[in-house]
Amino acid sequence: MAGNGVISYAGAWKSKTINPIIQVVFTNNVAAYATQSAWLMNIISELQQRYHFSQYNVVAHSAGNVTTVNMLMSANKPANFPEIKKFVSLAGCYNGVITEDDVANQNYFRKSGEPALKHSAYQLLAAERANFPDGLAVLNIIGDLKDGSHSDGLVSNVSARSLQYLIRGHQANYSEKVFYGKNAQHSKLHENPKVATAIDQYLWGNSNNQ
Repeated sequence: MAGNGVISYAGAWKSKTINPIIQVVFTNNVAAYATQSAWLMNIISELQQRYHFSQYNVVAHSAGNVTTVNMLMSANKPANFPEIKKFVSLAGCYNGVITEDDVANQNYFRKSGEPALKHSAYQLLAAERANFPDGLAVLNIIGDLKDGSHSDGLVSNVSARSLQYLIRGHQANYSEKVFYGKNAQHSKLHENPKVATAIDQYLWGNSNNQ
């Protein structure tokens, strides 16, 4: 999607594709979350008109997770907007980014599961959390370098895991999967074959997307 919100398409599926995938790329990936969420909603609406589906899944990485959750929490979805079935969150920076507004090993969870510190993105989402869809299946994939930072280098485990408290009360089928080591670094997670297999198995019950 262009920086002015105009949608363009590239590529095609094979005729026998069973689980089609569409990669969404924002030319302006630093636009405000509210703007990106509106863009994402427009993309899904246009795709629904083109391909006539009633349900969809989302796999998001990094700030794309905040955009996605913010979109899901919108109370202004168009009529007949499709239902999200499964959401895979990969390295979600829900509650801070190291070197920007977070520090490694600074934040923690209270006994209630509530994060002790709530950074700007988390505050944005928390204000709309009542609109999060009930019963959504969520897989939260987290990276840990095992270097003592309890992070993937940019997103702390606490920041990523803050999603669970955020969507509390919505009976979401929530699960977490943590990957460790150098290939669990923030930008390497989505290139990690083991992560790809876990996502495929979660979405479709197999390890080979077609």
